[in-house]
Amino acid sequence: MRKTVCFAAVCFTIVLSVPVCHGQATDSPAKRQLDFALGLFQRGEYAAAIPEFKLYLKNPDWKERRDIADFFLGEAFRLQNQSSEAAQAYEALLASGATGEYRPLAAYRLAKIRLDEGQFDQVITLLLPLVEQILPAEFREGVLYSLGSAHSGQGKPQEAVDWWEKFRKEFPKSPNARRALLGVAFEEARIPDCEKAAQHFEEWLGEAGAPKDPAYARVLTELAACEEKLGRKEAAREHFLRLADGSEGEARETALLQSARLAFEAGNWKAIDQLSPRMKKELKAPASRLRWFLIEGNRWYRTRDWKKAQQVYGEASETAQTANIAPGSGEAPLRAQIEVRRAWCAQALKDWKALLGFLDQAAQAGARGEEVDFLRGEGYRGLGDWKAAADAYAQVPEKSSYHQRAQRGEAEAAFRDGQWERCRNQVDRILQGSDSLNDRISWWLRGADCDRQLGRWASAAIMYASASQTSATPEVREKALYLEGWCQVRAEDFDPAVKSLSLFRKDFSGSEWLPEVLLLLGQSYGKLGKTREQIEALETLAHGFPKSTWNAEGLLLLAAAYTKDGNREGVLASLLRYRENFPEKKLQKEYALWMTDALIQHGSTETALEVIHSLQEEELPQEEKENLLFLSGYCHEKGERWAAALENYRNLVAQFPQGKKVFPSHVGAGRALEKMGKIEDASKEVVAAFSVLQAGKMDQPAYEAQLYLLQGDVEFDSGSYEEAYRAYARTSILYQHPELTPLALEKSALCREKLGDTEGAEKLRQQLKKEYPSYAPAQVQSP
Repeated sequence: MRKTVCFAAVCFTIVLSVPVCHGQATDSPAKRQLDFALGLFQRGEYAAAIPEFKLYLKNPDWKERRDIADFFLGEAFRLQNQSSEAAQAYEALLASGATGEYRPLAAYRLAKIRLDEGQFDQVITLLLPLVEQILPAEFREGVLYSLGSAHSGQGKPQEAVDWWEKFRKEFPKSPNARRALLGVAFEEARIPDCEKAAQHFEEWLGEAGAPKDPAYARVLTELAACEEKLGRKEAAREHFLRLADGSEGEARETALLQSARLAFEAGNWKAIDQLSPRMKKELKAPASRLRWFLIEGNRWYRTRDWKKAQQVYGEASETAQTANIAPGSGEAPLRAQIEVRRAWCAQALKDWKALLGFLDQAAQAGARGEEVDFLRGEGYRGLGDWKAAADAYAQVPEKSSYHQRAQRGEAEAAFRDGQWERCRNQVDRILQGSDSLNDRISWWLRGADCDRQLGRWASAAIMYASASQTSATPEVREKALYLEGWCQVRAEDFDPAVKSLSLFRKDFSGSEWLPEVLLLLGQSYGKLGKTREQIEALETLAHGFPKSTWNAEGLLLLAAAYTKDGNREGVLASLLRYRENFPEKKLQKEYALWMTDALIQHGSTETALEVIHSLQEEELPQEEKENLLFLSGYCHEKGERWAAALENYRNLVAQFPQGKKVFPSHVGAGRALEKMGKIEDASKEVVAAFSVLQAGKMDQPAYEAQLYLLQGDVEFDSGSYEEAYRAYARTSILYQHPELTPLALEKSALCREKLGDTEGAEKLRQQLKKEYPSYAPAQVQSP
């Protein structure tokens, strides 16, 4: 078993994102080299990426991102099944002293290799430093499990138990939690710690599928052995009674009290009643009588007969006083228990100050532990001291009979004290042990509120959804459904948001939250590109709640939606309603400029030209004039009026030689010339654009990507397919753009085809199809 558990950690996988940083104007040769290597890695060309990473690492002057190069070199080797070479790369990163995010990843990868090799000491050395670091959940999961496996492989059962228990506590829903549970149980049986082992074997057997597991028979055998060593409480009680029948004096009294204690712990009130006459008759020592009164008083408390409980506790107090049991004697804990039980009565009667007073007396008499901590939490909560209450509840141990109540008390107190993270952690634990639907609904809402306070929108939405889908209470469902959609919008999960908000709109048409819900619906439809549905939701908001503050934003969104739909009348109507309903909110040239961009982005370039012409008559800053001249050129280019586009671009360069749009104007002029068949002139514009780029006067990656596309087109037109490919490849690897990148991939494939590399061309087309399944050849790219 130990060997099997030891190597189970290899099933964990860490999902890595290749950190390619797309196009900046100031990119150094070092960054270009590393980004190129990473681009190859991202394409899955691991063999090709390896020498590129080595080339970067070989240069001693390139130091800034060596940890990334070392790590992804190791990853490339690992994905090529070259574990020895991968280990060398990871070791190089660790030896370099790098402290970034890739150091723990490298340590983990190296540890997995050493775990497979059975080098358990080295695995532990590598992973222990990672335990205290803040790690992604899937990464931390592998670290904790692997530490348990390594200690198991070393033959150190207690250490293996500690790590696997930590793993189970943090990742109870992991696919490996069941394997870890079984490993813990077997290791505890070897220690031996039969009590814990029996609990874990019972837990394992209680899970679905246990009878079919190969370990099932062995688990039952081990559990039987543990139960034999531990015994059963009812059997123990009978033995104590039998012992009392054959004993005299102190031994008899002790046996009777032990039997009474076990009956009380089992809630066997019938047995307590049967013992009561015998106790009163046979118990002679004041200390023994005191302990019996305590048990009997507790019985009445458990059955909620507060008056009888107070009566019996009074007898106990009188006995303790008569017997003169000093606080420092061996029986002091019994006196302390009297004060604790008096505190229980005060708790039932909601006398919080008295409760805390009794606990103070109990502490002076030596009372400690879970019961006292729980009652302190109750007292502080009753007085509204939320922080003190939460801290007191937190002291109650997990295996305590008070733990569940304390856990709920801590969660509630932490929430009221604004300790959102603390409350949220407790909610997860509470939900794992809750079977009541109403109880779960309550805690789903509480957990969702915490996530919302923490800005964890997706998690909050999931918990609100759990409540909204199961609650039969209209008020609860209304609030949960509203907040579910609200959080889904903020999580940018728009399809589920539309579903939730639409259902709310249907079921709660009279809700005070309906105006905001309609706005959120409009926003969500807009993000999904469903313009008609967006317009319908926002029009409903505008007509039903014209003066609502939510309608102010809604009308602007409605104008944008009509712009996308090409409905100029709708845009105008929305803006007129905005001015009429919200005269204090000005709609000036800034919105017109925004609308110009929106028209261009959605293809209404002819309308955009009209707006541009109207704006050119106004007093505008130089930067806005330059931008309008550039946009005018782009609109002409979009309409394939190449000469007009060229004229605008060249006018811009002449009027604003130091402007921000000089670079893209050279590129735009080059595109127009290339379309007009003037390849030599287009090449001159490429050279001019590169001069601006090299001078560091361009900081927008999309424009640089267009330059390389233009360079590729010019080289392609000239028959220089290899040079064209390299230019296109720069755009497809170094930049991420929804139109430019797939276009570059398409043209790269065509170059490979022209060069006779049909396999390479097909591979690029497969990449294009996979990464951009809805791509269609573009016309003129967005500025």
